[in-house]
Amino acid sequence: MDPSSQGLLMKSEEQLDAAEFIDKVATDMQHISESAVLADLAKCRNREGMWSKPFVWKGLFKHTELSKVAVRI
Repeated sequence: MDPSSQGLLMKSEEQLDAAEFIDKVATDMQHISESAVLADLAKCRNREGMWSKPFVWKGLFKHTELSKVAVRI
């Protein structure tokens, strides 16, 4: 996802396709919590918790399970 839009410009079908792809990549990776990745993704999309803060994308993001998958993509 583009950090500037956080997927907000995507259509519903595109969002589902992206989530499915992210889940597949996470499944194929070792030492990654798939449930944590999907939880991070949901919180990110809803701008909940730490994801509600713009500075997260500048540094904290790299310490999440979702970021480990994002690097692989």
